[in-house]
Amino acid sequence: MALLDGVAWEGKVSKGGAWTDGRGGTYAVVEPATGNELGTMGQADAEDVAEAAASAAEAQKEWAALPHTARAAVLRRAGDLWAEHADEIRDWNVREVGAIPPMADFAIHVAAEECYQAASLPGQPIGQVLPSEQPRLSMARQLPAGVVAVISPFNVPIILGIRSVAPALALGNAVLLKPDPRTAVTRAPTSANAAHLSPAFLDEVLPRYAGTRLGRQEIDGEIIEDRADALWTRDLIEAARVTGTPPLLRLVIGVDPPGSARPGSDACGIVAAGIAESGTIYVLADATVQQLAPHGWASAVVALFSRLGADLVVAEGNQGGDMVRAVLQQIDPAIPVRTVHATRGKWLRAEPVAMRYQQGKVRHVDPPLQALEDQMCDFGINGLSSGASPDRLDALVWAVTDLMKHGIGPRITIL
Repeated sequence: MALLDGVAWEGKVSKGGAWTDGRGGTYAVVEPATGNELGTMGQADAEDVAEAAASAAEAQKEWAALPHTARAAVLRRAGDLWAEHADEIRDWNVREVGAIPPMADFAIHVAAEECYQAASLPGQPIGQVLPSEQPRLSMARQLPAGVVAVISPFNVPIILGIRSVAPALALGNAVLLKPDPRTAVTRAPTSANAAHLSPAFLDEVLPRYAGTRLGRQEIDGEIIEDRADALWTRDLIEAARVTGTPPLLRLVIGVDPPGSARPGSDACGIVAAGIAESGTIYVLADATVQQLAPHGWASAVVALFSRLGADLVVAEGNQGGDMVRAVLQQIDPAIPVRTVHATRGKWLRAEPVAMRYQQGKVRHVDPPLQALEDQMCDFGINGLSSGASPDRLDALVWAVTDLMKHGIGPRITIL
């Protein structure tokens, strides 16, 4: 059962133990990252607040009169609920506040621990013996304050809210909680704080994680999520990373030529991959270029071909196979070119390649190919979320497919 049932709270405020309409109307809860509306919340006016305070004052008397073990049990149950519904709460925290998933997980962990720690407070001594000049005891007893008001901040609402709410409840108070309706997304890379960090830390950590999913989230401050229907996931690609290759027996350059060089037109996808004797394919480079005339992108292909000592260029010919071959051979007359024609949709062409990744038979050689990997993890049944052409991915698919089909070619084994 969901903890946060939208049917109950949609357009409501919590008052007197129930979700009711607020006299102040409603306001939209907007996802900062996308601008999408997540739902609506009720908005209280001064009269609503006064009624809520009066109701809380009545409830507080009964709550404070409970045995300390009963209040402790409620706080422990609250801690359990944070843990039991962590996935649901994380999703809401990421979407509503703009938190990255690791930060949301941390906030939920802290919230549960705050409740567990607060559960120990009701059992603590509630008074002390004071020094006295008279031959009698002088004692001070701590009593609940009554109704406590807490305004949770917009930036870290879970942690900073529960740190006030949990101990106040544990000690016998009632709480009025006012969430801040504002949310904000702020991003700053670690480099922005470099002046205050150890040079040794920067030298060690930045190169190690640069371009990886963990590094982009924790070092560059990006929000990176998997698309539900994507053929690739971030975890799959992270698991495929290697720092080098064995000897490669065949190396090809996949090319997805653009239809034009006009502003806003597709890029020319250029991706290099090679195959080892084991049959494992290694993706080596992404040299994709944008908005270049045919001579420009052809020069980029030939430059990568020469730098890596490749064996073949595999280029999609749907945009004009003879033209693609002719343009490349104008730059280098000896360059071998195989043109291929797309007879099936991009998804169907990409599926066998994605399966090869799932089998652990394709590796990505560091440094990370960030732009290519972003396209891979955003490519679903209907293409990219943006509607743009997956040019880098297309080039990858052509290169890997050729290596899958033609392998390492015939060879002679000397016995």
